Amino acid sequence: MINPELQRNLWLEVTPHRLIALPLLILAILYLGFLSNNSELGQEVADTAMLLAWMSTLLWGAMLAGEGLLAEVRGRTWEQQRMSALGAWQLAWGKLLGSTAMAWYGAAVALPVWLLACEHPAAQMVLELARLLLAGLLLQSLSLLAALHGLRRDRDTAGRSWTMPLLLALVLLPWLGFSGAPETPLRWYGGDYTSLRFIVLSLLLFTGWVLIGLWQVMRSELQMQVHPGWWLGFMLTVMFYCAGFVDGQQSALLPMGRLGVAFFAGLILLYGALLVEPKSPFHFIRLLAFWEQSDRRRLYSQLPAWLSAMGLLALTLLLLLLWPVPAPIEGRLFFLALFLFMLRDTLLLLGIAFSPRSKRPELAGVLYLGVLYLLIPLILAALNLSHLAPLLLPTAQSTVWLSLPAAAIEAGLAFLFMRRRWQAVVAAPMAAPQEE
Repeated sequence: MINPELQRNLWLEVTPHRLIALPLLILAILYLGFLSNNSELGQEVADTAMLLAWMSTLLWGAMLAGEGLLAEVRGRTWEQQRMSALGAWQLAWGKLLGSTAMAWYGAAVALPVWLLACEHPAAQMVLELARLLLAGLLLQSLSLLAALHGLRRDRDTAGRSWTMPLLLALVLLPWLGFSGAPETPLRWYGGDYTSLRFIVLSLLLFTGWVLIGLWQVMRSELQMQVHPGWWLGFMLTVMFYCAGFVDGQQSALLPMGRLGVAFFAGLILLYGALLVEPKSPFHFIRLLAFWEQSDRRRLYSQLPAWLSAMGLLALTLLLLLLWPVPAPIEGRLFFLALFLFMLRDTLLLLGIAFSPRSKRPELAGVLYLGVLYLLIPLILAALNLSHLAPLLLPTAQSTVWLSLPAAAIEAGLAFLFMRRRWQAVVAAPMAAPQEE
């Protein structure tokens, strides 16, 4: 039996006009490329066909995946779907494939021309086709995932969140689609791989994780239990993946280098989760209630992703500090300073989110981080005071003795700021009955 959500989206997206107009447009562009190539099928025509397929699946497909959810929110049908008998996975893949059906249809029109005109070896063509399919599915899933995260923050502006995956598609399009010679060697954990094969395997790995994340976020939106381990598993995968690009087989410091890269990768993911996830004080009040009731299962299932990421980063930091190799102490303390600055930023963003007058805490948080990490250092550089920049961010291992105490003091001040906002939130419900 066909998925009802998929069927509904197909009825909405696949119309006779689109089925006729889209192939005519794509074939007209390809015919123009054919004429400009002296009326011959060749690699130039094949490249044009592949470019159209990439634009259809990545750019148009990513837009459709996020816009589909926004249309449902505007049409007041999303709440009805949440109350339906459909499960989270049915809703997730039904929306993902149904809303992007025309994007895949456009690619299906262009790909036969690519197959006829392409002069690459058959094995390479299979990998190129797999790269297209996986990259399209990855970006479309990310777009829908971003829209769902936006829905959790603000139902009126949910669909705007898909613009970030669209921008990501614009950035990744040249690298994924036309990344140079497919046999270019690439080294990862001491092994040599061809670039095209490595990209396909990487896309397969991360597409799987994004689909798992989409399923889990959809479960959360449907008020279902969310498995707490999926985010940590994804984070460990990214950290392990990035660490593999550190080379230097003869160096005794190789494990430290890989741990450092893994730490940076985890730090980026933590900031991403911190900015994306809602930070309502009432969510933390609910978590404290679960803790007092010893309801560990509900506590872990609703634990913020950035908080669990912070725990994993703390363990990585412990390894960096205690790893038994003769590494310079400044190098180890540099990561401690990074962790303390991250703690400062986290507490600052929580304090902003706990304000009852904060309408867009995520936007305000990005603004404050931009001031701390970009504006103030530029002003210091213009005033020839760059030597003071380590007071706000760790700039190098040689300045860690200045950054470390500054980070600790700033984290303490940010904690006091956050605690004051938190106490105001907790005290407000208690004061209300007395005023009455």
